Amino acid sequence: MIKSAESNPVATSFNRDYVFSLHQNMRSSLLYGKNNVCVSSTEKNDLLKGYLSLHRENTGLLTVKWTPNQLMHSSSEPSPAPKNDNNKLWKYVVNINMQTIIYLHLHQHGEEHPVSLVFVDAEGVQYAPFQFPPGQHCLSFLACLETGLSPFSRLDPPLWNHEGKG
Repeated sequence: MIKSAESNPVATSFNRDYVFSLHQNMRSSLLYGKNNVCVSSTEKNDLLKGYLSLHRENTGLLTVKWTPNQLMHSSSEPSPAPKNDNNKLWKYVVNINMQTIIYLHLHQHGEEHPVSLVFVDAEGVQYAPFQFPPGQHCLSFLACLETGLSPFSRLDPPLWNHEGKG
């Protein structure tokens, strides 16, 4: 008899540890982390909430990662959804190498609305927009990104000008 990971505490612990290692490990430094950043699913155009993080690898590589909350918490919270839904969620996991990104598009409709950030790589591939909750969360992410890019790369135009105003 084959047991599912949900019924096997050892496998459940392994799955949880693997998901956490996507965002926290010895090979990289966490520069930014924010929960409940949304990405649009392709199936129903629903928004999936997840954990967004920015990392600097020991090699200097800068990466952006996003994992749906259901995968981050799949082993600690019972889910009313069918057990195989977690398998479908793996296709939404995002891992962006910032060396390949040439454009960032920011869409903002006032301070009380979510802010969308889109990454476009050198081949013109546009990643699904990240939707930050209302507030200064996207600005905090961009400030961490700009810091992480220096001294070898930068945002153009820079996030902050010489007078300290952005």
